[in-house]
Order: sequence, then C-alpha cells, then structure tokens
Amino acid sequence: MRPESDIKARIFNVVFALFFLRIIFLIVVPPYIGIANNGDFQRLSQSVGIDYAENPWESKNHDDYFFNYVTNDYIYIDPIDNGWHQVFEVFPQIAIWLSNRISNGHFDLRFLGVVNALVYCAAVYVLISSIRIINSGWSYALLGIVIIVLSDSYIIQYCNSFYTEIGTASASILFWGLMLLGFFVIRYKSTRTKTIYIIDNT
Repeated sequence: MRPESDIKARIFNVVFALFFLRIIFLIVVPPYIGIANNGDFQRLSQSVGIDYAENPWESKNHDDYFFNYVTNDYIYIDPIDNGWHQVFEVFPQIAIWLSNRISNGHFDLRFLGVVNALVYCAAVYVLISSIRIINSGWSYALLGIVIIVLSDSYIIQYCNSFYTEIGTASASILFWGLMLLGFFVIRYKSTRTKTIYIIDNT
C-alpha cells in the first residue's frame, strides 16, 4: 500500500498536468484565445523587432487590429528603441528564438503564448507545491480553488498578447508560492523537531 504522502503527490501532479494541458490547448489549438491590441502592443513588440505586416493605424485596418481580432502573424523588423524597457522583454526574445527555428520567417504570436504559459505554469506549480505540504484535508480544497481561479480563460488570454500582465501575474504567484513554501517547510520542520525532542526525553 502506498504511503498517503505518495498518493497526495500523485493527485496534485495529475491535477497540475490537467491544468497545464488546458492552458496549452487554449493558447495553441484553434480557435485559440488572446488579447486584441488597444494601442500598446507596438511599445513592446517594436522594441524587440516585431511588428504588424500592415499598418494597423490605417482606417481600413484599425478596427480589425485593435478591437475585433487577435492578430497572430507578425513580421520581423529592426528593433526600435522607444525608451521603454523592462525585464519582461526577455519573454518575446525567447519566443523569437523559438520561432526562427520552427516557423517560415514570420513570427507566430503563439510562440510568445507558450513562453508566457511555461513561466506562468512554473509559478503555479511552486504555489501548489506549498499547498501540498499542508497536513490537512483543506489542502485539497485550496488546490481546487487555486486551479479553478488561475486557469480561468480571462487570465490565460493574456499569454497570447504583448501585454505584460501575465508576467506580472506570474511574478506575483511565484512570490507568494515561495513565501508559503518557506513558511510551511519551516513550520512543519519545527513541529517534527519538537516531537522528536519530546519522544527522546520520555
């Protein structure tokens, strides 16, 4: 018979695997989800060397690019220094590297979606790993709440966009996951140490 901790680890890992597959399905398999541009995309995309194939600001293209549809196909340009830099520029840079080795010369937004999703899922995994340490049935309830909330398509759609909200969300989830992981590890380690001390002195 398997120890209860092994069974719990298997349950958490299976749930996380389903969570991961759902996210990849939503951002890769047509009709995939994403965020249409509201005018800010080029601030990040042009700084890393990506732009629209057509001018989105022309009246004939404006509504389609900015309001109606998620644009998937981009072209490469010489990077434009717009004076706006941030740490999350590394994500599209990784996506460009992947795209150049797989696609046909154009940039597919889904490469960025996958990079964003991998970082996001890694942060979520740290969070649920901290929840798994809880020695209570409440850990399963918390797991369910976290997975339901963080797999919501409203959040996941930001993976397929040049908005940095998904990066901010990943950083926040990772921060709290590490904080809780450290707290629970120290707490339960301290509890076990006290138990051993009491037994040794009886």
